[in-house]
Amino acid sequence: MNIVRYVGYAFLFFAVIMSGYEVVRYFDANYLRLMTVEQVWQSYNAMGMDSMRETVVESYFSGMLGDIFDFLIGLPLLFVLLLTGAFLMFISRHRDAAT
Repeated sequence: MNIVRYVGYAFLFFAVIMSGYEVVRYFDANYLRLMTVEQVWQSYNAMGMDSMRETVVESYFSGMLGDIFDFLIGLPLLFVLLLTGAFLMFISRHRDAAT
């Protein structure tokens, strides 16, 4: 379970880094618009995003999966990092209580 806790620490660390980046972007543009998962994924690997969209469209449950996929990639990356890190920290806390 320590690995889960360390991964949670990593997610929270990257959330702190991302919040600093968002603050710099805010001061540069004078408006707050958080980067979404889609924007980061597009800048990192645009071909991967296109192939993932094709996979979702070609699946049997394309309507439902398309809505879920669009919702998830539309979330701000900062919130995804914070929530994932907090969740991993939460599920890894039970091992420490037992010892």
